[in-house]
Amino acid sequence: MRVLLVYPILDCPPGINHGLAALSGVLRFRGHETRLVHVTENLPPVPTADEILEIVEEWKPGLIGLSVMTQQYKWARDFARRAKKAFPSIPLVIGGVHCTMVPEEVTAHGLEEPLWDYVCVGEGEWALAELCDRLERGDPTDGVPNMRVIRGGKVIRNPVGPFPNLEELPPKDYFLFDLPRITRAKGGWVSMLTSRGCPYQCMFCHRIFGK
Repeated sequence: MRVLLVYPILDCPPGINHGLAALSGVLRFRGHETRLVHVTENLPPVPTADEILEIVEEWKPGLIGLSVMTQQYKWARDFARRAKKAFPSIPLVIGGVHCTMVPEEVTAHGLEEPLWDYVCVGEGEWALAELCDRLERGDPTDGVPNMRVIRGGKVIRNPVGPFPNLEELPPKDYFLFDLPRITRAKGGWVSMLTSRGCPYQCMFCHRIFGK
């Protein structure tokens, strides 16, 4: 299955999302194909929603995934609204730190109007891979751990699964990103994360202000 990952990182420093690299690594390990749309003013030109939808039309993914922090959540809602209108048959999943911090809010927005079909809460590597496997086989997706399923005006709140065994995870797919452009934008260097998850407690990542 082709999975289009959309990463809006506006008003933030340029860089690599290590979580997305991990997701892509697991998806590719399971035989899926990934592609990234990196939405950041630090790597101009910034792709518009219309341009992203053109990529969807051309590449024909089986799933669209969004990863957001709080300050990009409004952009994600606006884009998802347009994506579901243009391609109602393509499932859309949203995850990231915002969804884990306020899952009920994100789920409620998905119930109010056609936005996303799945909300990932917590660790997403095996959950997203399992979701893609089931979608590709045409199997039911109701019971995927860490996934909230929004369907027919109702929500299936699956429990959060066990923390993944880090030694069993495939290597991260850093080549999902345009590393040369990111390196140039950062003055010749890129960041490396040697722990699981971000060690910082930045307010812009956790503060709930963008509805």
